[in-house]
Amino acid sequence: MAAIDGFNTLQYLSLLSKVCAELESHTGTADKVLAEFIIHLARSSDNLHHFIDKLKDNDAHFPDYLVRTLFTLVHAVLIPAKTESETREEYSGSSSWKPLKKRISSPEKREAKQFTATGNLSSPDDDDEGDGLLHQEKGPWCSENFVQSRSLRRVQDVRKQLLTIMDRYKLDVASAGNNFTKVTKAIAAGFFFHAARKDPQEGYRTMVNNQSVYIHPSSALFQRQPDWVIYHELVMTTKEYMREVTAIDPKWLVELAPRFFKAADPTKTSKRKRQERIQPLHGL
Repeated sequence: MAAIDGFNTLQYLSLLSKVCAELESHTGTADKVLAEFIIHLARSSDNLHHFIDKLKDNDAHFPDYLVRTLFTLVHAVLIPAKTESETREEYSGSSSWKPLKKRISSPEKREAKQFTATGNLSSPDDDDEGDGLLHQEKGPWCSENFVQSRSLRRVQDVRKQLLTIMDRYKLDVASAGNNFTKVTKAIAAGFFFHAARKDPQEGYRTMVNNQSVYIHPSSALFQRQPDWVIYHELVMTTKEYMREVTAIDPKWLVELAPRFFKAADPTKTSKRKRQERIQPLHGL
């Protein structure tokens, strides 16, 4: 089998698929050209720090944990091309690898306590933890609130990356205090492509492709079921579930993404559509 830059074809395609999956999971896009560029940078880097420097030189800003994951993925298969039979065996093993996402611990006998703890962590309109939690990584607090310190360290990692980017571009860092609307609008500005509206029948419909989706049972909004939401990612199990959900005002979509959404014409829409008042500009 022909080799591609030191990989055999099957290895390269497998790696490209994994890098695209990581990018889509963490950035919302699976750009093949970007994935190939990242693979090139990682392969030409002697170590992680060298890889980070190359990303910065190309004005590419990713969270530290994502950078480490991408570098590890590339170098895990950075070996001389093997025979086709050897490659089949290697591929069968690598294809079974899946990134594990540790979640909040939930012993059955402590379900009621867990429900109370989850309520203490959340804004009433989203699944994100408050900034005050960033300084309580260890000790009994994590155990009592069913939170893993590793998850909080990841939050700190992302926050540090964002602060670095803001400092690079001379942006002011100011707290919104208890004004969660500002925070939620900022999230909506970045994830407007992941907007979904409540379906009168059941679940939700995504605004982009009218896909049927549902709020995940672990979400703080599962019982509330707000009319409009923004989600971070979709997880397919028995249904297509939205994870990391935030309630939004649909008017924000027109305000924050006017090239993608517009206010619906009340004279040309059904009664239900008039209640929604916005529609995507398909074809952009």
